Amino acid sequence: MGKSMCNESLREYGRSRLLGADAPGILGNLGYLHARCGEPNEARKLLDQLSNRRPPPEVDIARIYAGLGDKERAFLHLQRAADLRYSQLVFVRGSTAMRELRSDPRFDRLLFETMGLPR
Repeated sequence: MGKSMCNESLREYGRSRLLGADAPGILGNLGYLHARCGEPNEARKLLDQLSNRRPPPEVDIARIYAGLGDKERAFLHLQRAADLRYSQLVFVRGSTAMRELRSDPRFDRLLFETMGLPR
């Protein structure tokens, strides 16, 4: 992701937060952007925020770990989401944030075998 695109994207998500949008999806996307834009400490701060929510938004947490390049933790949280039957998983397949995980055989296994989503 180019620096100008990073700045613009982070600015827009920052505006969402100023408007009081601390929804897990916003924080997950913002954390992913921070990770991909070379700001891993900011991404980890958002991970901490999301991890302290009850129940934790597993898919949003996985998104940040994917951005940080931590496939193991990303899959751990995606598996938790699958175990809890999170409906958000139907959107993971086409998610730009999950592209780093698609080449891993666990990705297809999770979506198609575990969740039973159509191919």
